[in-house]
Amino acid sequence: MSHNQRTLSDRGGERNSDHLVREIVDSARQALGMTRKGLAEAVGVHPRTLRNWMQHPSRLTGEQIERLARSLCMSAENEANLRLLTSRKPAPLTVAEIREQPDMAIYRRLVDSTSYPSMVTDYSAENIYVNAAFRDLFGSVTPHAYASPLKNGLTYILFHPQAGEVLGSGDYASFREYWLMPAMAHFLAAWQQRPGDAKLLRIKEEILRRPEVRRAYEAAPNWIVRSGDIHVNSTARPFRDPRSGRLRTVHIVTEGHHGYQPLPVTHTTWVLDDLEPPQVPEQHGRHQEPPARGEEARCSCGPGQAAP
Repeated sequence: MSHNQRTLSDRGGERNSDHLVREIVDSARQALGMTRKGLAEAVGVHPRTLRNWMQHPSRLTGEQIERLARSLCMSAENEANLRLLTSRKPAPLTVAEIREQPDMAIYRRLVDSTSYPSMVTDYSAENIYVNAAFRDLFGSVTPHAYASPLKNGLTYILFHPQAGEVLGSGDYASFREYWLMPAMAHFLAAWQQRPGDAKLLRIKEEILRRPEVRRAYEAAPNWIVRSGDIHVNSTARPFRDPRSGRLRTVHIVTEGHHGYQPLPVTHTTWVLDDLEPPQVPEQHGRHQEPPARGEEARCSCGPGQAAP
C-alpha cells in the first residue's frame, strides 16, 4: 500500500471514529435534555471551544473525555467507548484505590474460596490481594525490599537473588524457559499497552541495569515468536516448593480483566501437583550458559509474575 493510500485509509478511519464519538456525545446530551450551549457551560468551556472539540472528536484528550463524561452523567460503558474510539486510556488506578473498589469484595471471596495459592494483581503484577495459601507458599522466601513474591511477582522473578532456586528444576535453563522468559514477555506486553508508565518504567530501568536480565529482555521478542500467546499458556512448569524443598509441578491459571473495565486486574491461581516436572526441550535453550556466580548471577533471577 502506498503512503497516499495509507493516509486516505487513516483519514477514513478517523472520520468514522469522529461520527461515532459525536453520536455517543449527542445521544447522552439529548437524553438529559441539554443543549450544546448547556453542555459547554457544564464542561466549563466557551461554546466555540466545544464546537472545535467536536469537529475532530476522535482527537479528544483523556482530560476532555473525562470532563464530557462527567458533565453528561455518562455510563461507564459509554465513557469506555469514547476512550476506545479516541485511543485514550484512563490513568491507571493505584493499588490502594483498587483495594477500595466495591468489586474487590467479590474478588477477595473468590480468591479465598480456593485451597490453591491465588491472588489478584494489577497491570504491573503488583499484588492487590493474596490468599492464605499463597502467603503460606511464599512466606519462607528470603525477604527482599524490591522483589518480594508477596508484593510483586514480576519483580520477584526478575530480581530476587534466589528466584532461580525456587522457580525451575534447579538449573538456569529451566528457570529461563519456564519462568524468566514468560515473565519478560508479560512485561513487554504491559509496556506495549502502557508505554512510559511510571511503575513499568522503574522495572524497565532495573532490567537494563542488570546485564543478565537485560539479555533476557533483548531475547524476549524471538522467544514470543516461538512460544506464542503466553497470556493463555498454562503449561506445566517445574517449581521447587520453598516450604519443603520438594520439586513439584505447577500450572499457572490466569483470568484477565483488563481493557476499559472499571477494575483492570488479573486473577491468578497456582495449581500445584506432584507430577514429574517438565524438562526443557533441547532446542529451547539447553545451550544457554547459566549466569556467572556473584552479582550478575543474582541479577539473572528474573520475572516473578506468577502468571505471565
